[in-house]
Amino acid sequence: MATARSTDSIRGLAALLLAGAAACVAGPGLAQTAQATAQPAAANAAPEANAAPEAAPQATDVVVTAAKRSQHLQKVPIAVTALTGQVIAKMGGSDLADIAGAIPGLSLQSDRAGENHTYIRGISEVAGGAPTVGVYMDEIPITTFSGEQVNLKTFDIDRIEVLRGPQGTLYGEGSEGGTIRIVTNKPDATAFHAAVYGVASYTDHGGANGELDGMVNVPLVANVLALRVVGLSSDYDGWINNPVIGKSHYNTDTDVTGRADLRFTPDDKTIIDLGYMHQYANSGGPSQGDADYRDFAGTAEPRNDRFDIYSLTASRDFGFATLTSATAYFVRSSLSHNDFTSVAPILSFLFSEPVNTADIIRPNNQRSVTEEVRLVSDPGGPLAWTIGGFYKNDTIDIANAARTNPVLPVSVFTLNVDDTSNQYAVFGEGDYAFTSQLHLVAGVRYFDEQRNTTSAVGGLLPLVLSGTGFNGLKQRASTSDVTPKISLNYKFTDDILAYATASSGFRAGDINPYAFLFPGAPSSFGPEHLWNYEIGAKTSWLDKRLVVNLAAYHIDWQNVIINANAPSALFGYSVNGGDAHSDGVELEITAIPVRGLTLSFSGDYNQAKIVQASKAGAGVLAAAGATLPFAPRYKVYGGAEYDFPVLDGSWTGRARIDVSYNGLSYSSVSDLPATINQPYTTVNLRAGISRDRLDLTVFADNVGDARGELIALDNGTGESVLIRPRTIGVSVSKQF
Repeated sequence: MATARSTDSIRGLAALLLAGAAACVAGPGLAQTAQATAQPAAANAAPEANAAPEAAPQATDVVVTAAKRSQHLQKVPIAVTALTGQVIAKMGGSDLADIAGAIPGLSLQSDRAGENHTYIRGISEVAGGAPTVGVYMDEIPITTFSGEQVNLKTFDIDRIEVLRGPQGTLYGEGSEGGTIRIVTNKPDATAFHAAVYGVASYTDHGGANGELDGMVNVPLVANVLALRVVGLSSDYDGWINNPVIGKSHYNTDTDVTGRADLRFTPDDKTIIDLGYMHQYANSGGPSQGDADYRDFAGTAEPRNDRFDIYSLTASRDFGFATLTSATAYFVRSSLSHNDFTSVAPILSFLFSEPVNTADIIRPNNQRSVTEEVRLVSDPGGPLAWTIGGFYKNDTIDIANAARTNPVLPVSVFTLNVDDTSNQYAVFGEGDYAFTSQLHLVAGVRYFDEQRNTTSAVGGLLPLVLSGTGFNGLKQRASTSDVTPKISLNYKFTDDILAYATASSGFRAGDINPYAFLFPGAPSSFGPEHLWNYEIGAKTSWLDKRLVVNLAAYHIDWQNVIINANAPSALFGYSVNGGDAHSDGVELEITAIPVRGLTLSFSGDYNQAKIVQASKAGAGVLAAAGATLPFAPRYKVYGGAEYDFPVLDGSWTGRARIDVSYNGLSYSSVSDLPATINQPYTTVNLRAGISRDRLDLTVFADNVGDARGELIALDNGTGESVLIRPRTIGVSVSKQF
């Protein structure tokens, strides 16, 4: 539950914002911006009301770097969605979860701070530790081997790019299903910029929320050196009650983020960026509950998550090619508490005295050093090429321990895992133009990874279950693989591009620390591989007022990592459970039928199923025909925004609606009714007025108060991880 101090600060922020709203309506001397955004660049502002007539409206063709070179989105033969910082702000998005519904093929589950799980095209993290989606902040990979991705904020960013389908050639391991890239705004040495953004809101079943973000960009040496500093702070009240422990509103969520970037451009061919980012997130408990938003855990389950990123990126244009080096140090630590009261009856029986509660404390730590060097050819000639090398050293320490109330005289359960890996990779990709219309793209990546893992399991419960006490497991694994890609694309006109692609992906295996508890269980499981076969088209019509992009794919997934059906409900192990297919179609449409009105639509159909589980033998938690988890058959999004002059044209008004439908999915491969995530629809409404870089917006998110299920827990209480209930509020932003 939020503290009295945080509640007072939220109320104060609410009063400040409401006062700002009154000033906006009354003050006649303010000028307009067309965007409800805190993006500071002057180029983001709309023209003044008395400016010269504008050209016919067109859908924006965003410049992206998905292929590690600057290209217009509609010219890239890849299924990629790009949302600019302006669009995200107009949608009211503060992180990836807020905009996931608008991105076809993307599924996101988030229970607590730092526990984001992202999946693309049904390639879900069925079991195993490694993620299936790579995550990048600018040039820096921040994918975590635990699969629990960090929750990156979207204030003061240039854009988000979501690359669908395996990206093994340019992005390597961890991008088996796709890659998410968050591209931040860079320091500007030509002018001073600043922005402030504040939100006050109220959540049904919960309480008051507040957020305050700011940015300042300072040229230190004109046209040569600039510093950009960003700060974000948010405090969201909880809306889950726990009658067992007597806590209400306990799934609070507080975040503090700081980012500083220094850009040095000694000449027009050299760019050096020095960056630092810090984020601390804290959750009072998980966002899971039954139909009445009640959680029945026997103990409190808070979690805090902290990470720091130190980066140095340098590029030099040599004329024939640009050389880029990206070096980073990523360090992350988290501490979570998970209810373990289900073992209390066993412990009470063993000790002949009541054990009331039990929980597991999970401190996890990760340190990662990465280096990528690549050379990208400059435009010109029939062949465009990219070559590079990559190195990563990763260390993960996991230490889990159970505690009880009352405290028992012996250790109940401990698990310690130390994992160190070193990976080396080389990659290359070429785009050859047979003609001005026909292009062949081919690429390949070779990587070699050495992994050393040590695990130790101890305590009373493993002793009782196995008849043996402390057990240690050491494993050294060496994995090397080649992930190729080949694609053919044809430009029928400047506005119509079609492509056909075959690309591969890879995900690493790991050890089974509890294997000794199950006779015959393997001590480890191997990697999984997939091939993606895709055709697509990117088209623009009616003088770029209508954009229609379409992609269809078939994915063959081999040696899928699946949990085994272990006799013990407390511990288990994983195996390579067979093969799976994922087939789907994705559609994106943007239309501007009249000036001021923008319509957006996206949708996807996906059928992701296990096609063979017999490879793993009997006892796996899957069967042929089972649906892959977190892969809804249908996902649909529609948005509309209308901008119009108000108050004699001195202000710009704005009205927006975003509607998302998420179809039925499962939270495991068992296809059991208790694992069904029911379909749900959310409707978000926003209205605002803006002038002279000042914007006021009122909003209502999840207007219908839909009980959206992200993860059905199958724990006998009817609980699921849930989306945030209806939230109504006001935001104010100002750019300087």
